[in-house]
Amino acid sequence: RNAYGVVRLSEAAGPIALTAGGGDFQPAPPQAADRVLPPRYRDLLAKLPALAALAGGSESQRLAGLQAWFADNFRYTLNLGEAGQERRDLERFLFVDRAGHCEYFASATVLLLRGLGIPARYVTGYSVQEFSTLERAFVVRQRHAHAWAEAFVDGRWVELDTTPAEWLTVEEQQAPFWQPAADLLSYAWQHIGEWRQDLGDDDVNGNLIALATLLLVIPGVLVGRRLWHRLRQRRPSDAASSIVDASVESRHLRQLEARCAALGLPRPAGEPPRRWLRRIADEGASVLTADDLARAEITVAAFYRQRYGGGA
Repeated sequence: RNAYGVVRLSEAAGPIALTAGGGDFQPAPPQAADRVLPPRYRDLLAKLPALAALAGGSESQRLAGLQAWFADNFRYTLNLGEAGQERRDLERFLFVDRAGHCEYFASATVLLLRGLGIPARYVTGYSVQEFSTLERAFVVRQRHAHAWAEAFVDGRWVELDTTPAEWLTVEEQQAPFWQPAADLLSYAWQHIGEWRQDLGDDDVNGNLIALATLLLVIPGVLVGRRLWHRLRQRRPSDAASSIVDASVESRHLRQLEARCAALGLPRPAGEPPRRWLRRIADEGASVLTADDLARAEITVAAFYRQRYGGGA
């Protein structure tokens, strides 16, 4: 296990089941590298009025202000246009188009945090969101790969994910139409492998294995074709929304949106929840009480934690 708490297991024999338990492990304190801000980026960030505006207040207030700044001024995209054909650096991201994917947001956030005097580091991993009712387990795909920042505040590392809320929806729209069939075939093949391992005999009759494979694969292909035809009748955005909006937090947010819409305070499709919350706090003073706004803040905060694993 390294200083970040990552455990590595080597020479594992075949499929195994692991159980993770909590402990008293404390992540390593900030290192010198977590404070480094190269001169080039120091000069670049000095041109940002937002950095000076965020310099005041406590460290927690700086984090909140930084997150709000990204939410109000940036958007998520995988299409970098002509910029993707040439050298596209953080200067273009921060000053020109203000659009990009998670790697841009995470890199810029780390540099801005260090510019504010807060130790920060760049983190990569996966955002685990998709649950398979067939396997009764969460599914992690390559497109769930994500990047975010960690800041050392009040003696501990906290996550700060400034990537806009719609990133996972955009990524899910990239799913190939044949994914349901491929998932089913992969699930069947995994069970065949487990079955062979349980037998513990390398001389298992090949015909029996082939028969079992056919019995699993053929229905899988048929079901996959049916799912494919269903998916072709749905809009991509609907398919993605059905995945990301299945959580309790998402349902609570939709309920909040419905109540506010009835009061004349709807949230437009392209407006991030946090920006919408700040707007209705100003525009809805005559119809929303302080308790209403407090509950709304809790709902939106829970939604962001669920979507981003504790950050944005």
